[in-house]
Amino acid sequence: MSKIRPQQKNQIKDLFPGFYRPSDDEFITLWEKGIFVLDSNVLLNLYRYPEKARKDFLNVLNKIKERIWVPHQVILEFQRNRLGVITDTLKPITDLVNEMEKIRLQITKINQKITTDQKRGIIGEVDPKGFEENTKEGLVSLKAQLDSLNDAQMRLFDNDPIRQELEDLFLGKIGPPLKDQSQLDEIYKEGESRYQKKIPPGYLDQGKDQPGESDEFMYAGLLYKRKFGDFILWKQLVNHAKEQNIENLIFITDDRKEDWWWKEECQGQKTIGPRSELVEEIKREGGVSSFYAYYPDRFLEYAQKHLHVRITPASLQHIREISKPVFISDSPWTCGSPELDAVYEWIHNRHLNSQISQNAEVGPELEVTTIHGERIGYEVKIVGSSNPSSLLLKELKRGIDFKELMEFDTLFLVLVLKDKNFNKRVFQDSAKYLLKEGFDGVFMGLIITEPAQPIDPCPREHFEVLMNWLKES
Repeated sequence: MSKIRPQQKNQIKDLFPGFYRPSDDEFITLWEKGIFVLDSNVLLNLYRYPEKARKDFLNVLNKIKERIWVPHQVILEFQRNRLGVITDTLKPITDLVNEMEKIRLQITKINQKITTDQKRGIIGEVDPKGFEENTKEGLVSLKAQLDSLNDAQMRLFDNDPIRQELEDLFLGKIGPPLKDQSQLDEIYKEGESRYQKKIPPGYLDQGKDQPGESDEFMYAGLLYKRKFGDFILWKQLVNHAKEQNIENLIFITDDRKEDWWWKEECQGQKTIGPRSELVEEIKREGGVSSFYAYYPDRFLEYAQKHLHVRITPASLQHIREISKPVFISDSPWTCGSPELDAVYEWIHNRHLNSQISQNAEVGPELEVTTIHGERIGYEVKIVGSSNPSSLLLKELKRGIDFKELMEFDTLFLVLVLKDKNFNKRVFQDSAKYLLKEGFDGVFMGLIITEPAQPIDPCPREHFEVLMNWLKES
């Protein structure tokens, strides 16, 4: 009779926790019981959001207000940068008003030229008054709206309801300041050593100061060095977790640098999650069982699922636009692969009047927002003749997860074949699985390329198989 072995823990995961995402059960526990910690950039973004998006974000924070904690360093940076952010939001308004004034003057010049040319007999009877009056009327209306936005932002200098709401929200939830200069100097010494070894976070903030701006500043009798701001925050976060015996912790930041995030080049740069070193350190030094980090837009996406809150699609899109650093405008982009470049240009040409963003996070490579507000995801993968059906099914299931989790209206899984020796039956089996499971709005397609024929800027490649074809076959 065989001896029953006692259930053992996953030794590899225990030894290397930084390389593992939380399990589904751990994510549920994180959201149900975890402490939420906000970075200063998340708070400052509230001044950049439209009013409705800001209200939606603050409603989520109020939903978890009993489980929020904010490091002292976060509030210090928020207070120091608040007025600068408000000032930055005024510049686009001022620029628009200046451009409108140029248009108004140009209209006046056109009207004067018409009058002069008529007197000289160069042109016949033309009445520019209707054009001038209608255009100026539109400009006056638009300027009134911009003036209203400008006045609302200006009032924040004297009476700031956003800061007041944060003060109410964080009452009793802000960490203590550093004790004295010697404690701060010890952090600087440790930080210098870590930065030289590129130990996260913060080492990419070296040289953070702008021309004419000092890296140092004084507050409450202490000398702060800006380049160590992220490290000070991290130290306060880890110490708080240790002192309060926190088991589950979620960190929300809009800092996208690689000294916070684990990124890999995988047909375009992908963010896997927080840096493995950070996960390992906070578990080892802080005693935390589960730790994860989110960008603001992803935090709200998952909040809808776990906290059962409603975020309007428009608010989520505004927050995503503020949060994401890379957006596609009029020109296609390159990613180093001629096959992918061709597909990306095909997508760009397909959505000329839409906004296209290149996704750096876990999710579809491209996200399209149409003029009607429809969200479309494109997951693009290069496959060869040797790719087994299990790999395609895995990609398909990932695509389905993307659509459900990120609430896309439609998601396309585009498979780029580098040769024609691909077993089409494998693709059909994968797509018929999709039909069988009944996932609406998820589509699969093939693009076959000939290695001997380079792909020109407007590719002749086409979808050989689409869902409509499968339904008929």
